[in-house]
Amino acid sequence: MSRSILALLSETSVHIQPAVPLPPDSLPGEPLPCSYAPIAREKLQPWPLLTTLELQQTFADRGLTQISGKLEIGRLLLVPVRSLDNIASWVTCPALLSRFLELFGDSDAKTWLETLETRSWEHGQVFSNLDNKRMFLEGFNFVTCGEIPRSMLDILGDLIEDETTRTRLLSKINIIGDEDFALLLGSGGIPIHIRGQFNTNKTRQNLRFEEALPPDTLFYVSIAKSATATMKKKLQAALDQDPYLQIGSHETTGRGWFHAVLREIDV
Repeated sequence: MSRSILALLSETSVHIQPAVPLPPDSLPGEPLPCSYAPIAREKLQPWPLLTTLELQQTFADRGLTQISGKLEIGRLLLVPVRSLDNIASWVTCPALLSRFLELFGDSDAKTWLETLETRSWEHGQVFSNLDNKRMFLEGFNFVTCGEIPRSMLDILGDLIEDETTRTRLLSKINIIGDEDFALLLGSGGIPIHIRGQFNTNKTRQNLRFEEALPPDTLFYVSIAKSATATMKKKLQAALDQDPYLQIGSHETTGRGWFHAVLREIDV
């Protein structure tokens, strides 16, 4: 028995609007001196996501209407953050990995993760294959306390098509605690772009602060079991012809482009 997933690696910055917009902070007729546009996040966690509405719109534009209704939300797996030791580091946490590995059957990676989840996490601990005993991620100091097994890297690497990109990113993976990961995403880990908003006279009225996920952010989308083999073959044919999908806002400014890979997972 197998399960189909779609791996999405961002090639540009990405802004996904929340399904329910935030209410305005001003009275009617009183413009704000600035506005804030967050990205879509999960309800109970600060983890970014790709909404089913945005995914369905993208697939419908590619003529893949049938399978668009078989897509679940796009779930976050890995996100790059700033590092003093590298240009950037790829970061995830046990909670994200555990949810992803639920799609798989028994594996060495899943067994290792289960032992990892039972440990008593302390703030500032990181699992990494880098030689550094200490590292700084988004200004926070982390101490290396173990290595990531090859079995885990193989599963994650299978989601990336390009070999050069796969090698580059897998060499920078870091696993930190769930609380530390949530802290990173809420303390500047998600870049904020500042844009001016102008009226018809080209006079700036206010500033717009907009969150945007950086390139090399990795999501995955589970495809419902009810999707037929014909739907999957049509999707694979479309990706063979053009593996790039535009998801989210600001297509005209080059945002929201992903490289998509369809994978079959043995359950």
